[in-house]
Amino acid sequence: MREKRLLTEEQTVRVLARLDDPHLLICETCLDTGTRISEVTALTMATVDLEMGSIRILRRNWRGDIDEPKTAKSKRTLALGRTDRTLSDSDRQSGESRRRGLGVSAGRGQGPADVGLGRP
Repeated sequence: MREKRLLTEEQTVRVLARLDDPHLLICETCLDTGTRISEVTALTMATVDLEMGSIRILRRNWRGDIDEPKTAKSKRTLALGRTDRTLSDSDRQSGESRRRGLGVSAGRGQGPADVGLGRP
């Protein structure tokens, strides 16, 4: 069995800095919420509530098929970190502000799982 390699916090930040939307948004959402990429790519506007700052995982996108999540416990509601509702107009237009919103700098966070939107 191949050993799982996790990116360090620094490596994660460098990877995210090279991404553009929609890939950046997908990765940020996975990191922020702990969701699987198949769950994030199955989200619809009906399952995203920016006012409440939450997403509902109701289905997954597996190789183009929209289906039930992997397990029954996978159906859940998750809180989002910092969303557009908490950004100023100038921040919304700045890609750099999204990277700053990651909340990652020297001495902050506990590791790769803490690299998410708005996590201090």
